[in-house]
Amino acid sequence: GGDHGDALGRGEDERARLKRKESCDVTTLEKAKINKLFKVIFTLYILLNYDSGAIPAVLKKIRDDPAFQMPPWALGLLGGLQYIALCCMSPFVGKLLLRVNIKKMMCYALCLNTVFCFAMSQSVNSAMLLLCRFGVGLSQASIIQIVVKSNCKCISLQAHCFKKS
Repeated sequence: GGDHGDALGRGEDERARLKRKESCDVTTLEKAKINKLFKVIFTLYILLNYDSGAIPAVLKKIRDDPAFQMPPWALGLLGGLQYIALCCMSPFVGKLLLRVNIKKMMCYALCLNTVFCFAMSQSVNSAMLLLCRFGVGLSQASIIQIVVKSNCKCISLQAHCFKKS
């Protein structure tokens, strides 16, 4: 009697394993989509972090430039303002992502990020520089959440497909 129950249990396990394997077979088209997604995410990370290296590189010039006249606390604020904006905007972006087309939102956010980065490079005073830095953080909030959402989908698919049998 016990062997018969074990055989049924193993049969169900085998069917579940085969069903999981079938749902996880990756076609050439899916591989191409995954490669494209990887390239997009890689490029986005480069664009998002471009200004993070630019600010420390020019901090001494900003401090010494008479047009900016920024005290040390304002220079510190300049470094962190992007992250303050990102934290302020993230809750709103999360709700917005549920209501709008993600591709359109990504395009708008990338365009805004580009505009704010360019405006930051052309800043003529400290107020404009701080405002542009804040704008960079605002635009990055949606980009980061979209990338994280994409990564979570890929990770959950991997967890489902590569579960130990």
